[in-house]
Amino acid sequence: MLALTKAAERLSVTVRHGRVTGLRREGGRVTGVILERDAVACSTVLLALGPWSSETSAWIDVPIEVRPLKGQILRLQAPGPPVACSVG
Repeated sequence: MLALTKAAERLSVTVRHGRVTGLRREGGRVTGVILERDAVACSTVLLALGPWSSETSAWIDVPIEVRPLKGQILRLQAPGPPVACSVG
């Protein structure tokens, strides 16, 4: 992620950090992103929250029926001593 951020900054992208709390809308169009302590004007927004996308339903007045599911972790019981590191 750090390499992607640095590459984007080399292309004159401004990276903003902060928790998004909503969208600013005007006449049915998104005109900005509202952060906890600031706002960013824009003409286009991409909601890329993966399994947490349903949290944005109220921002766009559209139900988003996506929920995080448990199941990404596989646990095995194997003979011998436990593995001393995380394997991804």
